[in-house]
Amino acid sequence: MKKIVSLIVVAIAFTFTSCDEVTSELEGENNVSIDFDASFAGENLALGVEKTLIDGDSKQKLTINAFDYIVGNFVLVTESGEEYVYPKEKSFFIISEGGEKYNKTTKENSILPSKTEVNLTDIPAGKYTKIKFGIGIDEDTYKGGKQFANNLWERAEEYSLVWAWATGYKFLVLEGTVLIESDLQSTKTFKYHVAAAANDGEYAAGKELYKEIIIDLTDNPFLVGNNKSPQVHLRVDASKMLTGTNTIEVVETPVLMGPKTAPISENSMKMFAFDHLHYNEENH
Repeated sequence: MKKIVSLIVVAIAFTFTSCDEVTSELEGENNVSIDFDASFAGENLALGVEKTLIDGDSKQKLTINAFDYIVGNFVLVTESGEEYVYPKEKSFFIISEGGEKYNKTTKENSILPSKTEVNLTDIPAGKYTKIKFGIGIDEDTYKGGKQFANNLWERAEEYSLVWAWATGYKFLVLEGTVLIESDLQSTKTFKYHVAAAANDGEYAAGKELYKEIIIDLTDNPFLVGNNKSPQVHLRVDASKMLTGTNTIEVVETPVLMGPKTAPISENSMKMFAFDHLHYNEENH
């Protein structure tokens, strides 16, 4: 029995020593990929496919036609608490399940591909245990003008994530149809466009709908170094927009825009969770 216990102690000690040695050997810099894998109520999200959303006694049959949002202001935190702030001008990305989009410049609809991966370049070597990022556009970025953040306006416009410049960006979009229970042959279109709580283009203090997300990876840290380029997969449950802190009855409230989407914005903070991690030289 004593021999078995001793072997276990040695194995544990070896594991920690090996991990510490790997961490101490990390040098240089590399890329970090973050994949936003869309789901809906526990199932993979596919545009145009009916899903059933059950929340307590409520049961809603929804077909999602658009799920798009803007992420930015990425910060990676090491196990010692040091923060690497990704350059703001490079930090904003469009995440979209693709589908048909209307371009305000060309005045035409087009089918656009999905965009689900963020690639952060030249990240310093280290062991990272948290990822921070925002949903939408913070006030400083908005005030930076149309050409700020690597032509974010043009990229967002392509994916129909803008209004007129005075009212700015759409932070988060969920669109589709809902089946009306009283008449199972009929559907109703719904549109939820989260944006800044702004009046005439100015952010209203204390009412901003820009939200910061923190993904705690203490139990699933990732390593960055010359030979370590991690790919972190996040699970993004679009149904949480409707059933997070606040319940949205789609049939009763099929359209919410701008500042009126505060309940959905609050819900969106529950959409994101860690799923799995691998390195780019490995298979999924």
